[in-house]
Amino acid sequence: MSFGDSLSDVGTYAPVATANFGGGRFTTNPGQVWVQDVAQYYGDTLTPVMTGGFGVAPATQSGLGYAQGGTLVTNPIGINHVSNDPANYQGALTVPVAQQVKNYLAAHGSFNAGQLVLVGGGANDILYNLQAVQEGKLAPTDAGVAIAKAAGQLAGIVASIVQNGATHVLVSNVPDVSMTPQGMMSSAAVRAQMKQVSQLFNATLTAKLTEFGVISKVIVLDIATPFAAMYPSAQPVLNSRIHNAKVLPS
Repeated sequence: MSFGDSLSDVGTYAPVATANFGGGRFTTNPGQVWVQDVAQYYGDTLTPVMTGGFGVAPATQSGLGYAQGGTLVTNPIGINHVSNDPANYQGALTVPVAQQVKNYLAAHGSFNAGQLVLVGGGANDILYNLQAVQEGKLAPTDAGVAIAKAAGQLAGIVASIVQNGATHVLVSNVPDVSMTPQGMMSSAAVRAQMKQVSQLFNATLTAKLTEFGVISKVIVLDIATPFAAMYPSAQPVLNSRIHNAKVLPS
């Protein structure tokens, strides 16, 4: 099962997106996101627990893919969520990671030793807070505090998953968001901020997992390091395609 944001979303917005974007996932549709590849490796499939948004009423499905594009760690009003009412579905659903886990526990009671639990999040918290800085709504220092807080909250969520019976938990850190298409289209100053707070998030996540006593009980997937290593060779392709690519709202 998976909890997180667009990097792990297995098709929450497929009902509205499939006609234009193949499988309705945040990838090279109809290709799979990484959590689906992991499930497939172990002979399983991963489908969404809920679909809807962007004018389509939310509908409960039978899957265990809780991740949703646009999600923040704890704030329900995530990226592209167009209302202060969390029940509004004219935009993205953005059930936060914390609530995703609560929803799972409400439905199933606990985790067990036979499950592999994949957890991610935080990239949208970085983008959300830096956007507020660019709009003059938040000081850069306060943005850093908020981003570090989100990392600590994600670590707390992971700790709660372990405390509720999970024995096989993988939590991923965030890539350097300055290397994403959105980062590449930003100014040099904004890209520098993106890089700095990405590193801050990852360092805080590791420190808090250690503080909460679960660092030895989970697998921390460092996606930041290989992402940075791949970037130089991928950059020319990204530069040539970035303005022509069809992408889902994040």
